[in-house]
Order: sequence, then C-alpha cells, then structure tokens
Amino acid sequence: MSEQVVVINNGSLRTRVGLSGDDEPSATFRNNAYDSLPHKNEHPQCLIERGLVTNWEEIEKIWQHCFKQLGLESSAQPVLLTDSIIGATENREKMATLMFEKFDAPALNISLTSALSTFPCMCNTGVIVESGDDITQSVPIIEGKIVKDAITSTSVAGRDITEAFSKLLEKEGFTYDNETIRAAKERLCTIALFYENEMENRNSRTCSYELPDGKILEIAAWQQYLSGEAIFKPNLIGINSPGLAENTKNAIEKCDQGIQRELYEYVYVVGGNSKLGGFALAERLQKELADLSRARRIKVRTPPHVQDRSNTAWVGGSYFSSMSNFQESVVTKQEYDEHGIHFIHKKF
Repeated sequence: MSEQVVVINNGSLRTRVGLSGDDEPSATFRNNAYDSLPHKNEHPQCLIERGLVTNWEEIEKIWQHCFKQLGLESSAQPVLLTDSIIGATENREKMATLMFEKFDAPALNISLTSALSTFPCMCNTGVIVESGDDITQSVPIIEGKIVKDAITSTSVAGRDITEAFSKLLEKEGFTYDNETIRAAKERLCTIALFYENEMENRNSRTCSYELPDGKILEIAAWQQYLSGEAIFKPNLIGINSPGLAENTKNAIEKCDQGIQRELYEYVYVVGGNSKLGGFALAERLQKELADLSRARRIKVRTPPHVQDRSNTAWVGGSYFSSMSNFQESVVTKQEYDEHGIHFIHKKF
C-alpha cells in the first residue's frame, strides 16, 4: 500500500499504536490511563480477559485515543488490528464492525499476534511462546502457517505472577497498590535456572527496590524466585495445569514427527512476561525442554531485532503492513458495505 497503515495492538494491560514501517510504537499507554477515561484507579480495567474483549465501549474510546495520539483521522488510512489466537469469531466481527461503521476506516486487516511475531523473529518455521499479562501459549508455526490443533496454553501469566508477588509481600508485612507491586515485580523478580538449588541454599543476601515514595523495599534474594516459578509449576499458585516447558513440548509433539526437530531448534519467547529476569525465562525453558525431550538440539531464542519483547507483535504488524502484498490481506470499506461482515473471514 502506498499510504502508511495505522497499527494498533490491544493487549490486556497496554495498548500500542504507531505507523507501518516504524521500528517501535509511536505511543504505548495503559488501558486505564488514557485521556478520555475519567476513572483512573490503582487497578487496571481488564478490557481483554484471556483473549476476549469484555468492554467494547472502552475499546472504542481507546481506538479514538490511538488516532488522537497519531494526529490522524480514522478515515484517512488503512488499519491493522491484532487479535489473540484464542479470540472468538465474534471478537473479530465486532472489531471490524466498529472500525468500519464507527471509524469509517478505508481498509482493515486483523492479524493474530503469534503470526505477526514471526516477522521480527525471522521465523518461518518454529514455535512462538507468547507470555503476556493474562495468558501464556505455545504456538507452532510451519512454513508461515499456524498449526492450530497443536497450540497449548496456560492461564499463568504476568497478572498471576504479580498477584503471587503481592501475597508474598503481604506475608512480609508490606501492602502496596497494584501498580507499585507490578513495578517492583518487574525489577526484583526473576526465574531461577535451578529452582530447587536456590530454595535449598538460602543465604543472607537481599535484593532491594526504591519505591515511588522513596522508601526501600527489601526482600531476601531467594524470594525473588518464588513468584515467577509458577509459570513452570502452576500448582504453586493453585492452578492445575502443565507448566510452560511441558506445554511447549506438547505443542511440538502434536506436530508431524518429521518437523519436530526443526521446531525444537527455533523456539522464540515473546511478550511482556517473557522479560521477567531478562533472559532467565528463555534459559530455563531451554534447560527444561532438554530435560523433557529426546531432541538433540534445542534452542530457545528471543527476537533478534526487537529492543522490547513487549512490542514484538506490534513490530510484526509494522513489518507486515509495510509489505507490498499487504493490500491482498485487507478488507476494504467498499467490500464490507457490499458483502457484509462475513466477508472478512475470506481475507483474515
């Protein structure tokens, strides 16, 4: 397409918006902290729960804010929206209806976050392990196509780790608002490569974080591993589900045996929760996959050209919408008016 495309990535916690061809979003903001929302509070409003939109009125306001951030009229340029692999058909139809009828978008594409992530990962065949605020999923992709029957997921994600860290702090006598706890978690919590060893070899080392009010939050060094361990052992927070490594192994082994070797060699971790402890989650996942599988070569990677893994899907949308064949993947306003909402399923 000759004109730039507006790329909007709605996450359960944050929204990212920018233009095709850019290396990073023009704006990133919390879903409960944009200009037109009067009820700013400590706890973010969950507009997307486990991949499903729960409040369309607020989503519409967020989209209005996106165009305001870019200084553009919504009818001026094509739009790419992102959706979760577990999003329902009704989700996409409602997104398209709003964008065409309320925003008068000239053309629209809706793409899956896991598929978009393959672009910055430079991955045609591999596994995209997405871990965001409300869901973690392992998505095999073969020759650019998602193997839907092989996808595995767990509800243990960033939000659950924040809650577990909050409970840990409460036991230590600390009580803070949700935002402060999340910020402290992102600075203090990490993933242990050898969790049992860390629990056995507890020592007097401490970790500290300066709170917004200037006070210092201090915890024992071994406590920084407790909350994040839930992503590998969900039973620690009362969730009866396989852990991340087992889920990833299961996703790979649901695919044809002839492709499994390549899938094990190209596992990419993306999403905001994957940043816990820097590269610690990727290192631990590689170790556990080696323990669980018979594969001789396993390589867990991070996107090579993305500075912030929270932005991986948005960056993928920027890449995709810059390609010369992107126009083949959009539904135009004219097509929507002529054929109705179900026409979108022929394009995306």
